[in-house]
Amino acid sequence: MIVRIAYPGAESRQILKDGKRVDMNQWDESIRMYGEVTRSFCGENRYIGVKNILEFYLTQGCKLQIAPRNAIQTMVRMEWSVDEFFNNGGTTTFVDRVAGSLGIHASTIKVVSVYEGSLVVNYDIAVDDPADDSSSSGESASTASTPAEQLAEIKAKQTAAFSTGGMDLGAPITDVELTVIENVESTDNSTDNSSSSSDSSSSEDSAPSKIISGGQVTAPGFPPVIFNMDAYWHPQLLRSKNTDYDAKALRLAQTLANVTLACQAHPCTLLKTGKDTDLDPFFNKNNEWSFWSVFNFNDPSSSDPQGVYMKKSVNVDNNNPGTALSEQSRVLLVYAAQNPKVWTTGDENAAIILAYDAVDASDSKVHLNLRKYNNLDRMKANDSSEHVILPLTNSAAYESKPSFQEVTWHGSIANSEISIFYEFQDGSGNLKLAQGKHGTDGSWTTTVTN
Repeated sequence: MIVRIAYPGAESRQILKDGKRVDMNQWDESIRMYGEVTRSFCGENRYIGVKNILEFYLTQGCKLQIAPRNAIQTMVRMEWSVDEFFNNGGTTTFVDRVAGSLGIHASTIKVVSVYEGSLVVNYDIAVDDPADDSSSSGESASTASTPAEQLAEIKAKQTAAFSTGGMDLGAPITDVELTVIENVESTDNSTDNSSSSSDSSSSEDSAPSKIISGGQVTAPGFPPVIFNMDAYWHPQLLRSKNTDYDAKALRLAQTLANVTLACQAHPCTLLKTGKDTDLDPFFNKNNEWSFWSVFNFNDPSSSDPQGVYMKKSVNVDNNNPGTALSEQSRVLLVYAAQNPKVWTTGDENAAIILAYDAVDASDSKVHLNLRKYNNLDRMKANDSSEHVILPLTNSAAYESKPSFQEVTWHGSIANSEISIFYEFQDGSGNLKLAQGKHGTDGSWTTTVTN
């Protein structure tokens, strides 16, 4: 008879016969899942992805055991359709790409499911106890001595590959999540039934780890580089400025110590309109698909002054917001300045704070600056009501690239608590990162973060 067991989760499981693993049927590209159980032999099995069903063939007098398997379970979402995936080599090419990127044998990788959304592929990288001779391939994904060490090694290798751009899967990656499943043996209380579940249990070393989220690296210990700009700063996020957009912007600010270094090798701009790079869009309007932004303008071939500008960008086609944006209302805010960031204390009628860096005439060094505009209209008129030049600390040769972490607003810069991450060069020429805090008493204290 064919037995079908539906599980609440997608933990990696295996069928054991006489203590040895029975490999699943081969993947069938025509039905886009593992091949159907044909009743060829006791223990023949397959896993039906998405539905989380383990299906196997059981004959009279045949004893089978279902047991968890040591594995790294990975979910990867890519900007591809299911048809594009299968038309470009399907699971065979996918497995080859993963194996090649990680330097492991393809036989250790098993695709679990492929489905739309845009394209989601779930796959396992399995490891075996060296004392277990049931592996049919004789290959291993790791050279470590114990399953726990093997799992840790493969997890670290795969996390690094995804986080540094070393995993080439053939399409832009938007999300990656992995879970470590370890088979923890307990006392054997199995019965003489024809089939039984193993008293082994699966132990996750943690909740699912997010390696890439929305196109940005989120793995701990790696720079939060934005590999997929379209996924990260998709214009749709401007429709929900106070939710998804702000959450990602805040995460960037909180981890600037990594972002700044990452931007030396990867483009970290947020949006582009025309020839200018918009570093910090804000105050979008859904009814006309418009937003304001501040940006660097440093085109030496232009007769316009160099410095920090703000502008309004609009999309006149409300039914197709993905089309190009046109530009309106460009205003020079600060001459010979760069690296602007904006913090809004409320709506368009509330105060707006601008952070940037510029050369201070008193010492000819680059300092961090803060400016307050009473509202958006005053900012459009380039009429600031407060300007603070922050002093250099930590024997810095210069301080630049500010990014807001947190602001507790009390009506003016002088009376507010303002936390900023920034970059500086020390007296020995080393590039350093720091966090500065402006106190309600006007004080400015800094801490080096690397």
